[in-house]
Amino acid sequence: MTLVLVLVLSVFASFKLAEEKGQNKIIWAAVTVFLGPTVLAVQYLLSCYKNKYAIK
Repeated sequence: MTLVLVLVLSVFASFKLAEEKGQNKIIWAAVTVFLGPTVLAVQYLLSCYKNKYAIK
């Protein structure tokens, strides 16, 4: 039961982070479901890297 709760919260957080950063919400949520909560760290690092080197 706890594992399911962690997975649901991870998917929600991934969805909201993707929405905030302008990424594809559905793909990130699906990847989080299949690969687990560690995807959040990858998603966050990718968004930081993308924003750091973006042309302003």
